[in-house]
Amino acid sequence: MIILGTNSIKDTGYDVANSVRFNSGDSPDMLKNLSDGSRTKWTFSTWFKRSKISSTQYLFRTIKDGNSGNYTYLQLNSSDQLRYLDYTSGNNAELKTNRLFRDVSAWYHVCLIIDTTDGTAGDRQQMYINGVRETSFASSSNYSSSFNTEMNVANYKFNIGYDGDNSGSYYDGYLAETVFLDGTDEAIGSFGEFDSDSPTIWKPIDVSGLSGSKGTNGFYLDYEDSSNLGNDVFGGTDFTETNLAAIDQSTDTCTNNFCTLSPLADSTSILTEGNCVNNADTSQTTSKGSIAVSNGRWYAECKITTSNQYPMLGIWSVETVAFQNPTNTSYPGQVTPSYGGYGNGSIYANGSNTGSQSYTWGNGNIIGIYLDLESSTKTIKWYKDGSSIATLDLATTTDAFVFGDYNSSNALTASWNFGNPAFAISSGNTDANGYGNFEFSPTIGGVDYFAICTKNLSEFG
Repeated sequence: MIILGTNSIKDTGYDVANSVRFNSGDSPDMLKNLSDGSRTKWTFSTWFKRSKISSTQYLFRTIKDGNSGNYTYLQLNSSDQLRYLDYTSGNNAELKTNRLFRDVSAWYHVCLIIDTTDGTAGDRQQMYINGVRETSFASSSNYSSSFNTEMNVANYKFNIGYDGDNSGSYYDGYLAETVFLDGTDEAIGSFGEFDSDSPTIWKPIDVSGLSGSKGTNGFYLDYEDSSNLGNDVFGGTDFTETNLAAIDQSTDTCTNNFCTLSPLADSTSILTEGNCVNNADTSQTTSKGSIAVSNGRWYAECKITTSNQYPMLGIWSVETVAFQNPTNTSYPGQVTPSYGGYGNGSIYANGSNTGSQSYTWGNGNIIGIYLDLESSTKTIKWYKDGSSIATLDLATTTDAFVFGDYNSSNALTASWNFGNPAFAISSGNTDANGYGNFEFSPTIGGVDYFAICTKNLSEFG
């Protein structure tokens, strides 16, 4: 689905700077050991943006070191439901949603508020999604009064993004503003607020003031220190990161949602690194962006890291039948309207080869694509490692376009950078609004182009 993701607004009043990107194929994990704390009252809150659906993934799990069989977790299950489960020697407390979480272009907020001492059984475990209490569950069971949960127990592990027992169920996506409070059933209003102009939109607020409620095991992860992504801003014991590095810090957040590739556009594509990388191990694969643009000027980069054949890089209209019903043989430039540059020097427009150009691209090259939908003559420009190589005028159209690639043979790795790179950047260019992190400048010939993110879309899109 090509949309402006959930909670995508221009000005939140509070901006979240960073998130952390989990790539399940790397077996990523964040871990700390727990001490004895409150087993009857605690609160967990985080923002998340999925990259992979229809697979079991854990947002967190606590389990005894040595795997006792007693645990508590919050997971996205293989049916794409959110499920909270506390399992203690055969006694279960559970909340499993009816609603499904399949929008990989959206940021969601989830908050668990646990108080087993509450006099009302149905209030002892509460789940909030985007600021609204969830009341429709596929299955649920309540805690008995003053029940001791499997949380805040000494010698238990607190895992973020992993189930903690070697089953390989790793989270795949982004996390931001992850907070845990030990001994406090904090109100949902401590983590966000509804926008005054758009009252159905939930937005984050500054949670740093909750440090006084952190208790023994509480923490706040803002992911702003790329050298220590597990840094606890509250000052407690930091999390230990496994298979997470500085490059896994992202500026794609719940207050500025960046374009990624969409796994819904072509089922044969193998997308990784927060849906920023297309790894094609079969022939004729495509990848297409998650956010469409119909006005303004936009910039994206694609680094080709593995290819035994020149890939196509360009744009599709989301109105085309080939886009709405994708096949693995659809490529930018094949259908009307779409435009693509082929790495052997050919430029395609609306199904026709417009002729050969004096360029080639391949492994190691970074291709910059500048899309101008603002000028009277709309254009797409291709740059190779910062130098202009081709320009094509677009037919006058009001269609919305997405960026993407196509490979007609196997072994393509195309790493897209819409401002949230999954590859190392040596120069660090931002757009004129200060958004994005690019190898080459989004400004050419004195004309500003912009990263595809919701902050810019609200202004230009």
